[in-house]
Parts: sequence; structure tokens; C-alpha cells
Amino acid sequence: MTGKEIRVWMDGSFDMLHCGHAVAIQQAKEYGDILVVGIQPNTDIVVHKGPPVFTESERHRLLSGIKWVNQVVDHAPYGTTTAILDEHKCDFCVHGDDAPILTNPDDILWKLHAVHRLRFAKRIGTSTTKIIQRILDRSLQSTSDGEVQSNGSAQQTVSAGESQESEFESSHFLITSSTMAKFSNQKSPQAGDTVVYVAGAFDIFHTGHLDFLEKAAALGDFLLVGVHSDRVVKWRKGPVQPLLSLQDRVLRVLATKSVSDVVMGAPYAITQDFMDCYKIKLVCHGETPVKATDGGRDPFEVPTRLGKFQEIVSGNSTRTNDIISRVVERREDYERRNKKKQASEERANGDRYPAADVRN
Repeated sequence: MTGKEIRVWMDGSFDMLHCGHAVAIQQAKEYGDILVVGIQPNTDIVVHKGPPVFTESERHRLLSGIKWVNQVVDHAPYGTTTAILDEHKCDFCVHGDDAPILTNPDDILWKLHAVHRLRFAKRIGTSTTKIIQRILDRSLQSTSDGEVQSNGSAQQTVSAGESQESEFESSHFLITSSTMAKFSNQKSPQAGDTVVYVAGAFDIFHTGHLDFLEKAAALGDFLLVGVHSDRVVKWRKGPVQPLLSLQDRVLRVLATKSVSDVVMGAPYAITQDFMDCYKIKLVCHGETPVKATDGGRDPFEVPTRLGKFQEIVSGNSTRTNDIISRVVERREDYERRNKKKQASEERANGDRYPAADVRN
């Protein structure tokens, strides 16, 4: 026996639940045995940050699918108190290290820190604000009608030499082997296991992705997910995407409970050699249109011919372009939201609490 079970509390808006959130959640789980995550309601988020992109039910569903989360609490108040920790039998709260230095005894975080019930997670990776800004910026470079196209591709005109990679580099996030190890299940399929393979962009991970992956996982014992490279995603979906780098997208997929392992920069067309290498017994695809390869061939030709291909009907019609449209259609609201968020961050810039000082 190792003694008392440690229960950890973490709360937030978790809008567009991205890999930056996932990294923080993983760090929070390292502090204890049970991680309880509170979701702030839309009414509070609108007041403090601006309109959320995802609904409360979507955010709940996505958090429930993160492998380090043991319990999700809806309508968590904006600001954690000792009363909340006591109500949910949690020992302490974990907050991002982007919090201001604790100098005000009236501050909620100060009160938690004063009774040794506050820990910090180092904030790295992308942010909801950055993702929204990318959508806003790229939609301005759209075709003459300036709208997301009805065929599900948000088209834009990109000036010669413009590179999406420069935007990704600005996220100050580089994947390391230690981060990957913490996200990995670190297991391989066993003899006799049915390895199911799916692939996609998984750009702005949403409930449609989650439902699809869970349906695929139920068809076998080991779910292997291929995440397409930035180049392949751009070729498939147009220059607006990907909005997140390959590293961001891989970590977000790996954070999902139903996923066993990931192939980074997976090929678009499935070959016999690829299936043999990973011992794939079933290849699945959702209901999204399939684009032919440059040679005009079906990328699923080989598994289809072998009788190892299956289309999955997830029952969830949400697509990445639906999420993009939510932002584009309320451009002014989200521009105001980002300006407000950026202004608050600039005011507190350089006045942050160093996470390492309070980690232990």
C-alpha cells in the first residue's frame, strides 16, 4: 500500500481542447492518482474571455475522452476555492504557470497557495487564442467571396513563398522524446490482436474525430492512427489547413483514451508493405470524401482488394470546416475576444509565477 489516494483538481474553459491543454492535463495527473477536471460554463467564459467556439457538451465529451481524466465536473465556477476542493474531495488544485505572481492576499490563487493546496503546470504549446487568430488571418486570404466553401474546403490565396511552418514555429513548442514518452502508451500489439488502422489530419480535434476513433477502436484490440503530414493535409484540404502542426496534432491524438499508437507523417495511400509492417488487419475510413492520389488511384485500393477495408458511420457529422465556419461567421466577436485576451496577457507579461518554484 502506498497510503492515501491523492485527488487532483484542475479547471478551465478547455475551448477547442488542443495539445496545449493536453500537456497541462498530463502534468496535472502526475501530481496524484485521480484527476478531476472542472469545466467552466459558457456564461462565465463569455464574461472573462469572450465567446467559446465549442459548446459545453462538446467540451465535456472531449475531456471525457482524454486518457488522464478520471472525472469531469460541469459548471465549475470561474476561480477555484478551498470549498470546491473539499466538495470534490481533492487535495489541491493545479493551475497553469501563466498565472500572475501571487502578491495579493485577496487573490483566490493566493488563498490556495497559503494553505499549500496549489500546484502549477508549465504551460507550453499552442493556445486557443492562437488557433482562432490563424483562422481569422487565413480566412481574410480567401477566394473572392471570402467565405468557407460549401464543399468543405476553406480555400484561400496564399502569396508566393508564404510558409505555414513559420506560424507553427512561433508557438514556442517543440516536441521532445520525453514528452512523447509521457503521451505514449508504450505498448505494442500482442500476438493474435486485431490491429485497426485509421488515418487523417485531425486538425482542430473535435467530437466527430472522437466518435470516429472510438467506433474504430471497438472493431479490434489495437487502434493505430496515422496522422498525415502538414504537406499532405495542405494538398488534401487546401492552404487554409493545417491550422496546427504535425507535432500538435500527433500529441492531441495520443492523448485520446481509445488510441493505442500513432504513425507520424503517415502516407496517404495504404500499401501492402505498410499493412504488413504494422500487422494491420483492418483499415477504416469515415464518411468524409476520399480524394484520389496524384496518379488517380483510390488510396484504399489495397485494403479494399484484400477485403480489409470498412467504412465507419460514427453518427456525428461534425467536420473541421464546421469549426472554422463558427469563427469566420462571428469574425467581429472573435476579433474582440482575441484583442481582449492579448491585452490581458501583455499587462501581465513578465509577471508570472515560475512553476518550478511550487511544483513540490
